[in-house]
Amino acid sequence: MPRVPAFAPAEGFADASIAGFDLSSVISELQRITVPTPISLAPAISSASPKPSPEAISLASKGIESKALGVVGLICAGLFLFYKPLLWFVWGPIGFWAFRQFSLKTSHSGHVRTRNAALQTAWRDKVRAWYEASGFAHVQEIRARLERARADLAGAPGIRAADIAEYKRNRRSLQLQKWLEGFYIERAKISGVGTAKTAALASFGIETAADVELSAVMAVPGFGPKNAEPLIDWRASLEKHFVYSEAPTALDATCLAAIDQRCTNKIIEAKRILAAGPAELRAAIRTLEARAKTYGNGLSALHMQWLQLHADAEHIGALAALEPLDLDAAIKLMPQPVSASQVGSKGKAGNGATSVGPSSHPRPNSPQASSSAQAPLCPNCSARMVKRTARRGRNKGGTFWGCTTYPRCKGTRSI
Repeated sequence: MPRVPAFAPAEGFADASIAGFDLSSVISELQRITVPTPISLAPAISSASPKPSPEAISLASKGIESKALGVVGLICAGLFLFYKPLLWFVWGPIGFWAFRQFSLKTSHSGHVRTRNAALQTAWRDKVRAWYEASGFAHVQEIRARLERARADLAGAPGIRAADIAEYKRNRRSLQLQKWLEGFYIERAKISGVGTAKTAALASFGIETAADVELSAVMAVPGFGPKNAEPLIDWRASLEKHFVYSEAPTALDATCLAAIDQRCTNKIIEAKRILAAGPAELRAAIRTLEARAKTYGNGLSALHMQWLQLHADAEHIGALAALEPLDLDAAIKLMPQPVSASQVGSKGKAGNGATSVGPSSHPRPNSPQASSSAQAPLCPNCSARMVKRTARRGRNKGGTFWGCTTYPRCKGTRSI
């Protein structure tokens, strides 16, 4: 690795601030905000037991009558069996008919089971509709955004250090790239590359020696391995004359300023989000509480239907076929909120609420902190690059790496 000069922190980076912003005060205020859970905002559900419906009373009466007839039938069958065992064709059918009277309870259970299954499905659908209409997801999104801002603020210095370290590793290649950009194809005398081919190369973003790469040249119509070779040889001959400078250069200042500016922008944006966070979160919670109450009437009405079914099932002796309407289980099917371990918590676990607060942030060398490192650095200013799509020229619709600071910097790389 070539020697590189020591880089001092830019003065503006440490001063990325918003007037009146105090991180500890904001975090403390966020920790005092209790975010309600769906269970805590569930509508009040009556536990009063209604009277059995006329249908249940009728079924129960039929059941009593059937049992009474069954008892009489069994007695008759028993008497025939005892006194006239040979008359099996008489006591047999009587006994079978009497036994059938006791199976009516099973048919009642099936009736309750069918109604219960329909209520369970309707309950899950109602809980989902109530959850979505109330706005729980919006509150979760705000909490997640605050957590990302907290992580960005805490991780910005580490990300800056990682970017500078990467720039140091690429400093020689960046100097070479910058130097090669001074050699234009249209001004060079390259065998087999005339005015037409020069224009074709330019339409694909290949204008200087820095743009000449075999894969990029081969993508231009009219170029193959044979007529691309003079271009590759031309670039190789230029590289032999490149001299790496270990002293600080103007390129260093430009690249470091771009790195500091990106980190400064990230810090300012994170502080802006955190500063507005408490007020935004409180407003979202107020809206959530109001909507949860308004849209909760459907749940209460549906639960009353289940209570009626419970009273009916109890009256006809079919409680075993009934399942409770489980609000907890239905809510667990919904998208879960940001966990307390991610955003900090207030109070003991199980109190039905969590609160936003500070959290652990990604280390500079963690996958989260270095995810942006997958994109190359700009050859001009060392800023991160993004994939862009050419809007004109013969390469229209094609993709290439473009500088994130465009139009201030017009650095590109071929993909």
